[in-house]
Amino acid sequence: DIDLTLYKPTRSISGTIRDASTLAGIGGVQIEGECETADGNYEATVLAGKDGSFTLPALPGKWEIEVSGLHEKGYVAKGEAFSPVEVNGGNIENLDAYFPPYTALIHGTVKGPGGSPVTGDEIVQGQAFINGTFYNTHVSADSNGKYCMGVLAGTWNIGIDGENLKYQCILGLASPEPVNITVQNGDTILHDITLVRSGSIQGRVLDDTLNPIEGVIVSAYLGKCWDSFVTSAETDEEGHYTIGEISAGTYYLWAHIENIDTCPAYRDTWYEHEPPTLCNEASGVNVMPGHTTGNIDFNLEPAGGISGKVTNRSGTPITGIAIQVMSDFNTNTCEGKLLGSANTDGNGNYRICNIPVGDDYIVRTYAENIAPGYIDQVFDGKNISVCDEATTVTVSKGAVTPNINFSLMVRYEGDFDQDGDVDGQDLADEATSNGSEVPIFKFALNFGKSQE
Repeated sequence: DIDLTLYKPTRSISGTIRDASTLAGIGGVQIEGECETADGNYEATVLAGKDGSFTLPALPGKWEIEVSGLHEKGYVAKGEAFSPVEVNGGNIENLDAYFPPYTALIHGTVKGPGGSPVTGDEIVQGQAFINGTFYNTHVSADSNGKYCMGVLAGTWNIGIDGENLKYQCILGLASPEPVNITVQNGDTILHDITLVRSGSIQGRVLDDTLNPIEGVIVSAYLGKCWDSFVTSAETDEEGHYTIGEISAGTYYLWAHIENIDTCPAYRDTWYEHEPPTLCNEASGVNVMPGHTTGNIDFNLEPAGGISGKVTNRSGTPITGIAIQVMSDFNTNTCEGKLLGSANTDGNGNYRICNIPVGDDYIVRTYAENIAPGYIDQVFDGKNISVCDEATTVTVSKGAVTPNINFSLMVRYEGDFDQDGDVDGQDLADEATSNGSEVPIFKFALNFGKSQE
């Protein structure tokens, strides 16, 4: 049984779907909205009227809106018709979207490895960047494998949407390498697509005590460091996962836990025999047609995070300050092994996740590129910058250690001892360090300035 819960809308999002050339309404297309909140995911779907107008029922939150059915009406779909819509105090009105009519055709037959036709809804995908706009359109292959895609003049990347193949249980087949086709207005171009036999990857995700971890996302990419996402799978209660129906080739796998509310309890990693692995150190996993590459296992380290706020001495938040978490810290050089970093947001806040569980970490600011310039600090709870007085920070599994805060001093020119003022001691410090006389005019601009 499948249970559905319906909610009475308290807001609405309205607008019109229009022809980009004539501004006339496009009727009969489908508008779909989705909103993810802490309470759950909400979806709403309506059809545009004859004049292209629509009113989508909504609840407060951020809505992602898509338009489907454009191809049947003679139009080309964009990659993102609407920016995310924030619904709060009132209804959203006059949210219009504009789509161009297609001016050329790409058509052909979708076949299996033996030449038999392949049928599927919206399995053929075309993508193009034209005049700064990303277009992403899908069409179906009929019972004879025939498809016909309306496009604009430009270079189109034509291939098969592997996710749609899986959703429709078209198993054992995968997309061949997509092909770039350059189209002029008025062209009708024949392009047949022959699917290839698929392979798969299987493995297991365990924790540091060799217990299975459920709910880990294992994503496959064609390149290292999140280059060219292909597909993903989620581990079951025994930690097993299968990435199926992919074409032969080499893939790079990334295991991670998605959690927008707090830091995940395990550290993400790229596939390699010795975790954790950085993205540029990932090892490729080879997949052969009709075969399963097995035992691609992960062992995830327990992890947590830290959070805090950075202000100046007046309490004003500072944006763009880099915060670094380090282990193996050297108090003489103020350096260590970097475990993670983040920049402060518009309110001076930051959060760093994916830090291994431990109790001897040092947190420091790195403000070198921020104007007007600030004196860097290590966290010690006293807002000074002496490295050997740093306070170690503890990170616990699945938790965020809060209040790792900093109050930074402006770096005045001539403040050699970095104590927040420019005084006679600074003159003495430079003279001592250089072993030579110091011209007093060098300090005239800032001499006597202090933040105390």
